[in-house]
Amino acid sequence: MARRKFTLDDKIKIIEELNNGFTHAQVCKKYELSSSTLSTFKRQLDIINATESKDYQPSVKERALEEENRKLKELVGKKELELDMLQNLLKKKELPTVEDKLVLAKEYTQKGLKISRACMLLQISRSAFYPKKKVIKSDDDSNSKVGRPFPGFSYGINNCIVDDSVIETLLHEACGKAPFYGYKKITKILRRDHGLHINAKKVYRLAKKLGLLLPYVKHTKQGHLAVARNITAINQLWQIDIKYVKTLNRKFIMLTDIIDVCSRKIVGREITKTATTDDAITAIKRALKENGVTSNLILRSDNDPQFTSIKFEHLCKVNNIYHERIPVNSPNYNAHIESFHSLLSKECITWNEIKNFTDGYRLIDEYIKFYNEERIHGSLNYISPNQFIRESMN
Repeated sequence: MARRKFTLDDKIKIIEELNNGFTHAQVCKKYELSSSTLSTFKRQLDIINATESKDYQPSVKERALEEENRKLKELVGKKELELDMLQNLLKKKELPTVEDKLVLAKEYTQKGLKISRACMLLQISRSAFYPKKKVIKSDDDSNSKVGRPFPGFSYGINNCIVDDSVIETLLHEACGKAPFYGYKKITKILRRDHGLHINAKKVYRLAKKLGLLLPYVKHTKQGHLAVARNITAINQLWQIDIKYVKTLNRKFIMLTDIIDVCSRKIVGREITKTATTDDAITAIKRALKENGVTSNLILRSDNDPQFTSIKFEHLCKVNNIYHERIPVNSPNYNAHIESFHSLLSKECITWNEIKNFTDGYRLIDEYIKFYNEERIHGSLNYISPNQFIRESMN
């Protein structure tokens, strides 16, 4: 006997007869149903009625299935939009231009497709999708400026007004004396020497206007020193190195110099035509005598043969100097003396033509005096090394 199929309407009709007074047995006999099948029909209709009522609360599993079903429908809808857009693109007989792709992208983004997805599928940039505003330049420069206008003056000593033309003259003078200074150091000089109440941004603007700005140099990050030391006083850690300076007659000037890490002062130097161990020893002896250092000194150097010789080590032992050497190919461990050599090249050697040894000796000696007595350092709160030593002693 073939199995009968009851539709939802059939089930509703059967259950209505059961509710209208017919007994369970009468309904089963009339429709040739078993008692369990009739109970199943009744239970199914009860669930349907409960679902349609306002008080029905779906279970967590049902809500998860509904959310998953919604996401799948949304995903299918997006894929259909993308497929339809690409089919319209392929229908074009000629190779589609960027304008054709933009028209398609705008059409389908209005239908619900994301802008980023449409641009990626059509291989166009998102910046091309958005309309560009045309900027109309006005003949009047004052109308095109944004923000408050420049006052055209600054305050000096006793709050007197100093015009920008006067400040520009002072800028020329300061840059003439130290053409290697950046705008931040020039700002400190204008404040210190002329009592101007001026910030670095204004000095930058005026220096840029006058063509006095130095080209920007990207600084690389320095590594850590070979041994992390807490330097709290002058003459605690010195660094020594040798600088080779080439003259116009194709000969070299050898500068063996020593820097104090705390004060950044060049405490000793020896300028010769050779770079021997004796030259390094002479520089150290002179530095010890001029600075009155007798003990508790750390001397750091690289691995040049002048600093690894037996004679040099004997000098350190006799004078109670702890000599430490940096790793091979690691000049950043000797960063302070290397930084001074960089400044010497940028601020002295490149600005002058060194003809011979006598000329080079004079220029290097003058620069070291300027460096110790006048040149301001950002790491020393914009004062010179000698001034830093005087203030630390007081």
